[in-house]
Amino acid sequence: MSRRSNVAPPTRLAATRNLTSSVDDRCATCSIALEECPNKRVRRGNVARGALPSNGREWELALVRHYLRCDGPFGASPLAFVDATGEELARAVGADAAHVEDVRSAFLGSFGSPSLLRDVLSGASRPTYSGVEAPGWFRYLFLSCLVAAAETGGCNAGVYRERLRTLLGAEATISDLRGLPLLWGRLAEWCDARRLEGEPFRRVVLPDRGHMTQIGESVRIAFPSRLDRLRLEQLAADWNAAEFTSPTCVIKFVRNRLDGLPWSEGFVAAFLDFGMRYRRGERLLADHPFWVLIRRTLASIGEGDERSAAGISIRLIAGLDDETLVELSARTQIPGLGLRPDAEAGFSCTVSTEAMIEAVGAAARLGGFGRLRGVVAALDRGVMPFVETSWGVWAFLASPDSGPVRILGRHGAVRSSGNPGIWQAAADGWWLSSQIPIGVYEEILGRIGKPLEPSDRLRSLRIEGGIRTGACFLGRPTFLPVVAAPDGATLTLQASRVERGELGLAAEARGPVPLVAEAPVAGAWRLTAREIEGSGTENELRLSFVDRAFEHNVGAGSAEGWENEVELVLLPGILGSRTTDVPPAAPSEDETCRDDLLEAVYAGGVGGWSEADLFPLLRRAVGGGGGGPRPWDVLRALREGGWVEPRLDPRWGARRWILRPMRLLRRDDRTAVLDGAWCATGLDRFEAACRRAGAAAEVRPGRGPWSVPTMVVRSADLVAVAAATGVPIVDLPRIGAAPAPACWPSTIHPLAARMVAGIWCWERGRFLAAAGGATGSVRLERWVRPRRDARDVYRISGSASGDLVLESRTAAILEAHRRAGIPLLHHAENELVRLRAEGNLPAEIVGALRFAHLASSGPIRRETGEWTYAYPCSRDDARELVAIFGAAVAGSAPAPDHARYRLSRKLGPRGRALLNPAAALRPVL
Repeated sequence: MSRRSNVAPPTRLAATRNLTSSVDDRCATCSIALEECPNKRVRRGNVARGALPSNGREWELALVRHYLRCDGPFGASPLAFVDATGEELARAVGADAAHVEDVRSAFLGSFGSPSLLRDVLSGASRPTYSGVEAPGWFRYLFLSCLVAAAETGGCNAGVYRERLRTLLGAEATISDLRGLPLLWGRLAEWCDARRLEGEPFRRVVLPDRGHMTQIGESVRIAFPSRLDRLRLEQLAADWNAAEFTSPTCVIKFVRNRLDGLPWSEGFVAAFLDFGMRYRRGERLLADHPFWVLIRRTLASIGEGDERSAAGISIRLIAGLDDETLVELSARTQIPGLGLRPDAEAGFSCTVSTEAMIEAVGAAARLGGFGRLRGVVAALDRGVMPFVETSWGVWAFLASPDSGPVRILGRHGAVRSSGNPGIWQAAADGWWLSSQIPIGVYEEILGRIGKPLEPSDRLRSLRIEGGIRTGACFLGRPTFLPVVAAPDGATLTLQASRVERGELGLAAEARGPVPLVAEAPVAGAWRLTAREIEGSGTENELRLSFVDRAFEHNVGAGSAEGWENEVELVLLPGILGSRTTDVPPAAPSEDETCRDDLLEAVYAGGVGGWSEADLFPLLRRAVGGGGGGPRPWDVLRALREGGWVEPRLDPRWGARRWILRPMRLLRRDDRTAVLDGAWCATGLDRFEAACRRAGAAAEVRPGRGPWSVPTMVVRSADLVAVAAATGVPIVDLPRIGAAPAPACWPSTIHPLAARMVAGIWCWERGRFLAAAGGATGSVRLERWVRPRRDARDVYRISGSASGDLVLESRTAAILEAHRRAGIPLLHHAENELVRLRAEGNLPAEIVGALRFAHLASSGPIRRETGEWTYAYPCSRDDARELVAIFGAAVAGSAPAPDHARYRLSRKLGPRGRALLNPAAALRPVL
């Protein structure tokens, strides 16, 4: 088995005291209020002197959490080297680089009695700790490494004991250090014992002490020293930094300077270990301490970026109407690329393929060639490869060496493939392939005369995909992550602690190896990868899973400054005022996948979802093989079920989906509906609070297997229920709307600087790139800006009413059908069913139907096996909808309604607009 995995190591744990100042009080892992977070991980910020660990016990805990635990920043790989520089010590307690000297002074001052320190270092005494969180003596070992790595002016670097005396400010030299090798050996035994108990601690691999019988381990395990790092930065700045990214070149460069410069013992040991492993064929070395130092060196001199070799990320994402868009992102701005500020990525933009090619050329001409070197080279070659980094997300990688790929190629690549059926037009002169094996990609390069050079790219054992909740993965079968490691690596998964379910590795998987389970899993597992059986390095990751998402503060600060998406202008009315309970839909196997999806959307929605990340999640949930509903329909069901709501960036037109906070909507004096997103734990807590308040809580299914369940609360005292659950209660408004087109929101976006990207096909009921057999006189077009830096707009033409431009896709499709006299929705029995491949009611109206009938809308499967969309809808509701949307809704003809007439008299002119469609076209004074 093979592959690799980048479990982004969780942010470091704080020490036992609060280590941040007033800069931030949110968890660094899940960004929720620290006091509400089960992980309680703090961000690094400016550390005040009083916020540092105040005694030896607190320092011991902070260092153990940072260096020894698998959920620390170094992951689960064996501890073979200790970075004891002042900068890393500051990171261990949550401080920044500006406070290195303060942190180091506080650490050195924590040892207290000189006699106790002498006893520990001599082996006469061994500190202990009352719990299993720490051994009790690791801080003494770290002190021994700090001595080896420190830079102390006026001190002979080769005299270890004198350096120790100088650092501690002691009067006498501590000459007896026989206790250090004993403590190192006991530390390795302590970590092994904790690992056997299933605790998340790293294995300790001790170096050969050589001729230094007392300080050998401390001197050779301490890497890098401050002088090592400064010397390497100087050398790299004077050399060709571009070649510094090649392991072969780095090994040659350092080897030629190994004997002529005063490198530390730890540096020499780390370099020789790296070189030996690389020469014997190992490539799981991206996280080797020596290579980490190389990456940090390049980043410090401005020639590298740990996020990608080029400093830029290019991803293919799914757009509307089956189009493929390109997302560009970088941590810092690149002039000419057109990036915009992004709270998560730094700077990003989403453009068409053609706009991406033009932007890369413009940025390269403006001086960004260094950061775009790999992208420019691929475009010049005419073959730009993409690898799948998560579900349905393909990212550019200059030199892929495993797994399937997709290619953005010119004419030569298309001809050389020998299979024109795998290509689709992407830009002028460029085509995008479907998924192909890595071997086919290599053959294409060979046929166009540009064979792929042997790759010496280093890899790391990584976890890709999956949904994070706190510091764990969500253990739902549908959304388990995959393991990525080099081809030929042997993967082993061993349970450390099992709370629920069984986790395994998929057999005979091509590309990344999926983790599989038949039911939700919870617990901890140890994943190991070995490239060379019997002698290769064993890379290790610790994976923690929970079967339920952690609760978090939904909606806090999400998408601030973004605007609501409006599909309909509402008026007071009576839509949904006649409440009836629609019979529930029959149970379906898809409901398990839906429940997994709801938990995943909640878990990953702390700061909201971008469409680029949410759409692949939906596609994975429905299967992606064509047997399930459209992912966009599932997203629509989440919105109409009150789970998520869209927010629009008023500057760029980007859309973000945020979780809706929970609230109780009063349906009548005794019934309320819970609106908003919840997790399984939160739902259990809500139901328990309802029982304590004497209320009955019922979860009702929706119209289809992918509909969001509706939580109904019945009680004689709904206010008391709200107080008991902590969920606010509001009255449900009665709504209506003027007949179309007066009900549609107006647009301020002109068609200038836009182009037609799709035309509605009346035969297929969806937008296509061309007319595709469109019939009738009414024409519906989607207009976009080439750089996708503003909202799409829709133009309806060809009717006697004149042209109409709308921002809302939902409104445009409904209005086009109304004008063409072609039904989009048909009412039968207790539901309103969509007749076309796409199209929906405005979300503002669907909420009223959901609360009236205690059932949510969603995709349903026809008897033919095809999927469509359905809403709970009574005959009275259908009459109201016909009055608003005209011929777009069929099945129930409007009939006189005395309640409607009385309401219209009470509302005045706007009420007459509801009663008389023609009146809606006249201005209301």
